Amino acid sequence: MVKKFILEMRRRNPWLFNLGICIFAFALILILPLLLFLNQISDACYLLKPIKFALSFGIYLWTMAWLLNYLNTDQYKVRLLSQLIAFFILMEIAVIFLQSIQSIPYHITLPISIDMASHYKNALLVIANTMILANTLIVIYIATLFFKEITILPHSYLMGIRLGFLVFIVSCFEGEYILLTYGQVPQTPNSLGLPLANLNTMRGDLLASHFLGIHSLQMLPIIGYLVKDIKNGTLCVLFAASLYLILYGFVFIKALSSVK
Repeated sequence: MVKKFILEMRRRNPWLFNLGICIFAFALILILPLLLFLNQISDACYLLKPIKFALSFGIYLWTMAWLLNYLNTDQYKVRLLSQLIAFFILMEIAVIFLQSIQSIPYHITLPISIDMASHYKNALLVIANTMILANTLIVIYIATLFFKEITILPHSYLMGIRLGFLVFIVSCFEGEYILLTYGQVPQTPNSLGLPLANLNTMRGDLLASHFLGIHSLQMLPIIGYLVKDIKNGTLCVLFAASLYLILYGFVFIKALSSVK
């Protein structure tokens, strides 16, 4: 079953599938030093950030590899979108890795001047945020296509995909807000942090809601697919999406309430 799924994904979109493989492999390579320095984790903790991002990006690339196949549009357009997504993600993971090994924070404090941007560290920050914004715009465009240029799909599955994209896009803008307002959310000792993700520190709650939001792109389509043969499958998806949004909104508002 898993092998069939992977082969089908590779058939659907070799560009994104192969890059996803490479990024997953990159994450595994970075995990090795963590295992070697298990008793001295602080010596390799700078690797945690690129590992987390690599795993998340790999899942994202494979998700897009699967979903783009449903677009009933020119294959040249699909290939171009895939190549743009691959470029943006590859650039972003490269910048994140360079930032991590040099202990450069992953944020921009505005306003940032042209002179500042000319320096290496700030140039990395500008590149990273530009890649995020560009990828968000691409996803917005793809989401619009799922409202007009799609193949025939079970309605509950299609609804799950559409809602997944919408919540994902909202979370992308939340991610930009996190990056551009670093330090404005104080430390919350009992925040709803996520295990192994360092989310119980500064900006912890916002990162937790961001985590929930970006993975709606996987969760809601999966729910839609699982209930596609149920009579009221679409209602089930809407109900699940409502619960998901309530949870997302609760964590997000809780974070904002801690801003002084």
